Formats: sequence, C-alpha cells, structure tokens
Amino acid sequence: MGTSVTDAMTMAITCCDSRSDLLRKSQEITQEMLTDFALWFHAVAQHYGPGSDFLDVTHSLEVALWFALNKYETVQSRGVIGPPGPPDPQRDHPTAVEMARYVPWNEPGFLYVFDLPKWNGHSVTDVGMVIDVADAPEIFSSSERMRTQAACLVYCRKKNNAHLDLKTRLVSGTPFRVQRPMTGV
Repeated sequence: MGTSVTDAMTMAITCCDSRSDLLRKSQEITQEMLTDFALWFHAVAQHYGPGSDFLDVTHSLEVALWFALNKYETVQSRGVIGPPGPPDPQRDHPTAVEMARYVPWNEPGFLYVFDLPKWNGHSVTDVGMVIDVADAPEIFSSSERMRTQAACLVYCRKKNNAHLDLKTRLVSGTPFRVQRPMTGV
C-alpha cells in the first residue's frame, strides 16, 4: 500500500529538520495524490456551503427526510470584539457573522431518488457520479457531520461548462412528496 497524500503531507511538515529534508519528503507526493486531494477538498467545501460544481446528496432515507422537512435559513449575528471594560470605539471591532439554521418546514418537501454510478475514488470524476464522503481521506471523512449525514456529492459540471440535468437520472415514480405531520412512521 502506497503513502496517502495526507500521510505524505504530514510527514513532509512534521518530520523535517531542514529544507532539503522537506524537499525530499515532498517528492513522495505524486501528481495523482494532489489531484485526488484537490478533488476531495473541493467536494467537501461544497458540503460546508461556499458552492461548487457538486450537489449534496445522501444515501440515508432518514437524512433525506430531515432535509425535505426542514427549511434552511440564514441568521445574522452582530457583536463587538474588544478588550474587557466599557465600550471603546478606538479599540473595539464590530463583527457581523452569517450563520445557518434549519427550522421545521410545514410546506410539502420532496425526496428525489437518482440512479447514478459511484465514483471509484481515483482520478478525475465523471459527470453524474456519486462521490461518497465516507471514502475520502480521513482528514475529510472523519467529520462527525459528514458521517451523520451519510454525505455524498454528485459532480454536475459537464466538459462544455453546462450543468448536468439530473431529471434524466431520476428513478421512475420519483420525486416523492412528503409533508408534516408524518403519520404511520
């Protein structure tokens, strides 16, 4: 088994006493390892919000239902950071943070079921392939949030920069309409 990109990077950063030692260790990182790492980094960044060419999906029915039945909202939080004591306009720094929260959604939601192939975890992914974050290097897959959400992503950007039309990949009979209150569950 070869050295993973995260292992090689960790070795290069933590085990080197000199620049020549760092250069020697960094040469163990292959172009393929960097490409794989960059793809995982890009995919995981999508999951945390900045946006990308990926769509968040899950293979967990419970997680899909939760997202279908809860509405995403942004919340603005404002404050001041400064030294202890009374407010000081010369030393205090105003802050504004935008956070996300989910609230129960009482309108209909929908569960979409797609028939998509799973990415093999190496090289560049093809359009329409499912990337299971559980298969990512540990630096990404160890996230409790990722594990809880059974996080997966679908790569949706075609080579001509057009987006994949996922309607063509829907399983017949879907989407399913769901709404609160859920009875009989």
